[in-house]
Amino acid sequence: MENLEQEKISKVKSKFEKEHTKISVFLRFDQIEYLNKEHVEPNCSNMSLVVRNAVDIFIEKEKKQKLTILKKVLGEEVYEKLLQLSNNYGKEIEATMIDLVELNCQPEAKQEEVIDDQWK
Repeated sequence: MENLEQEKISKVKSKFEKEHTKISVFLRFDQIEYLNKEHVEPNCSNMSLVVRNAVDIFIEKEKKQKLTILKKVLGEEVYEKLLQLSNNYGKEIEATMIDLVELNCQPEAKQEEVIDDQWK
């Protein structure tokens, strides 16, 4: 009787772990190439089921690179203001490469306005 209960619990736990340790992600080719080294399981579709830890590592690495680029593009003073806004509003800083290019093309005074508007 106890074995039967243990088996049920094990199956439920196994199903829970499968559902909650993997996420479906659409990835660019270069991201898939990176994640293939980090436990990707093919799903025979345009998606891959990816172990969450591998995705988190990749996202964190990419985020740091983008923030480094953003800091160079905006300059120290504007970047610090952006960090303050991020903390004040409790929002994470997100910037795509397109945003970075657009910000890079604007005069510095304009950049500050763009940042202020974005957080309102």
